[in-house]
Amino acid sequence: MELVDVMTRRKIDFMCQQETKWVDEKAKELDSSIFKCWYTEKVRSKSGVCIIVGKKLGKDIVDVKKIVD
Repeated sequence: MELVDVMTRRKIDFMCQQETKWVDEKAKELDSSIFKCWYTEKVRSKSGVCIIVGKKLGKDIVDVKKIVD
């Protein structure tokens, strides 16, 4: 995944990505499990937001809640 490559190269541990097309509410590990991504969107016609966090910070996150559309 291109975002993971950029984050690894630039040593970024936290990133927000807008305009995602994933529909669901879940967290998943990206590529080599160095990063974890949380996203939430229930309607396919809308663009969601994804929060990508490095493993060092990600292990401390318990829950992510969407507050505003």
